[in-house]
Amino acid sequence: MFVYKILLTIFYPLIRIYLAIRRSKGKEDAHPDRFAERLGRPSLARPNGFLIWLHGASVGEINSVRGLIERLHHDYPHASILLTSGTTPSAKIAKNFDVLHQYSPIDVPFAVRRFMKHWQPDIAIRVDSDLWPIQLDALLRAGIPNFLINGAMTEKSFRKYQKNKFFMKRILNSFTKIMAKSKIDAKHFRTLGAKKVSVIDNLKYTVPFLSDKPDERKKITAVVGKRPIWHAAVLGEGESEIIFDAHREILKKLPSALLIITPRHPKMKSELAQSGKDFKITFRSDNAKPNGNVYVADTIGEMGLFYRCTKISFMGRSLLPECRGSSPIEGMQLDNVIIAGNHTSTFNEVYKEMSNDNILERIADAKHLSALVLKFLENKKFFDTRLSEIKKFMAKKANTMNIIMKELKPYLK
Repeated sequence: MFVYKILLTIFYPLIRIYLAIRRSKGKEDAHPDRFAERLGRPSLARPNGFLIWLHGASVGEINSVRGLIERLHHDYPHASILLTSGTTPSAKIAKNFDVLHQYSPIDVPFAVRRFMKHWQPDIAIRVDSDLWPIQLDALLRAGIPNFLINGAMTEKSFRKYQKNKFFMKRILNSFTKIMAKSKIDAKHFRTLGAKKVSVIDNLKYTVPFLSDKPDERKKITAVVGKRPIWHAAVLGEGESEIIFDAHREILKKLPSALLIITPRHPKMKSELAQSGKDFKITFRSDNAKPNGNVYVADTIGEMGLFYRCTKISFMGRSLLPECRGSSPIEGMQLDNVIIAGNHTSTFNEVYKEMSNDNILERIADAKHLSALVLKFLENKKFFDTRLSEIKKFMAKKANTMNIIMKELKPYLK
């Protein structure tokens, strides 16, 4: 740890240059006070009383703790929650939560010292895989209870960490408890020397349902009527050709079918316009109505709306070898049957459980995708049976939050 701290201190000028480059590209907050948070300088006062420090790296992690934040406020109404993250999109999402948000300090000694001196958290809870050694060491030295929930470690990270197993053992054992999101992740942590490790279901099972926009949904329903609909959710770059090829096949049998696409990034608009140029395609960002055969919901914060507009969802970011998958949980919460490609490493344990319970359809190409969508659209018994099994599956996951809170309870007040 001493050598690590020295190296980071030496390379700090380069880190500042790196941050400046990120800031120039809009990847760091442009406001001087908010940018200073990355250097450990707070922009908010610490509230009196018990303070819970909750940290997630970016948008996915921050969204996954919505349920935990609500539960903490419910059970411990006098405690305050400090939520840190490292990206500007996650900061925007945090505005919707009842928390104090700050950008996480860069992992250099002086920045972490400033942060810890000001905030003095009473407990720390980290999400997923954002392991910053100096932050973790500071918590350990201060004797602050520190938990990793939804703990994750990819095979690639595991192999990398094995090269410095002694260092990782110290980092991992700074945690009071690691609650891994799968048996594979737990095995990785234990192999690297972690002593207190348990397995819980994925934290995403605890998130509240995505918000609805009933008035907007009524408008969409009024335009769409009883047309058959399917949904390509969180579609990633490079996947549109396959999705559009599938929709062309579907339209041959069901000419009135509507494909709703919720792209992962609004910036995919040009790609979708180009690859879907033979369709009548409309974009929500243009305030257009879904009166074509493809409707692109290239907006932010409306996934809950569109999961409610359809009951058949293909999960994007799963078709290409470089893809890592998207969470199917939010869709299942809102009674969607799920189809996915074969590349879902980030959520492998969830998809594996779904496969074991026979509630997942995997596809590798447009022909297979179109056939499955048509089967769900045309075979009511097949659809109803699958949806019933999904509801049973989700009911089994309802206790995840209680398990997490039981572990945290002795350290909260």
